[in-house]
Amino acid sequence: MTLGKKLSNYRKMLGFTQQQLGEYLNLSAQAVSKWENDLAEPDIATLKSLANLYSLTVDELLNSNNEDFQPKSQTAEASFNDGGAKLETIGFCKNCGIVVTEENIGERTPVVLCKDCYEEKCKNEELQRLERQRAAKEAELEHQRRLDEIEDKKKKISNDMKHKVKVSSIVAGIITLVFFVLWVMLLVNNFDFGLLVTGLILGASIFTFVSLLFYDTAVLDVLEYMGTASINWPGIIFDLDLEGLAFLIIVKALFAALGFIFGLVCAVLGVFVSMFISIFIYPFVMHNMKISIKNGEESKYVI
Repeated sequence: MTLGKKLSNYRKMLGFTQQQLGEYLNLSAQAVSKWENDLAEPDIATLKSLANLYSLTVDELLNSNNEDFQPKSQTAEASFNDGGAKLETIGFCKNCGIVVTEENIGERTPVVLCKDCYEEKCKNEELQRLERQRAAKEAELEHQRRLDEIEDKKKKISNDMKHKVKVSSIVAGIITLVFFVLWVMLLVNNFDFGLLVTGLILGASIFTFVSLLFYDTAVLDVLEYMGTASINWPGIIFDLDLEGLAFLIIVKALFAALGFIFGLVCAVLGVFVSMFISIFIYPFVMHNMKISIKNGEESKYVI
């Protein structure tokens, strides 16, 4: 018996038409007809599908001595109802391969599925939907957690800046108050309108100067530059004897004294220059601080 003849007999044993078998295999009825007329042979993948449908192995399907094949009772009986009447075959389940009739159909489109496979499909789809919902919920919670972290960080920065402004204002206010007390004591015995105006200007300078010492501004740059100013003294020529050594010591001491005086003058001058520019810088620094406290973002306040 040829392979085509066996394929024809197996198909007829199960009660399938060439059209129905072609639909099961996603092929045309013409392809099935060519196999059964020995005009062509199915490929290995199709042979495996046919062997599975007929409850055979590929070797058994190709073995010419295997002519006593009986189809699965489940598959054969699927074409009859409880009263014994033959039911019209709708197709074959794309998952398990059994015959699908009106009694056990689960789905017609996009593919034919039996009731059991359809219920399993619905179950899997529901599980997938729940999994997507869970993943979306976790993503939403993670996003909210990050927003909360950013908000907490902004609040911390704002609180730190408020604390810095408060501390700098308190320290500057105390020092300024001490200055005004001393200045008022000076004016009590020698009142002068010019001294009063000078005291007010100095008080404002002291307050802004001390406040800006807490921030990274040009005030600190001026103090650092002027406070570290030094003089490069020329070399000293001396004789290597007692008089020469005495001369060296005296000149070195003189240079050291002059250097100290120069550094002190520069430092004092730096303080006065810083106090002067602090009056103009202070409003801009406080404006930047206000914006940073509102937004919760750090600022270098380089002015």
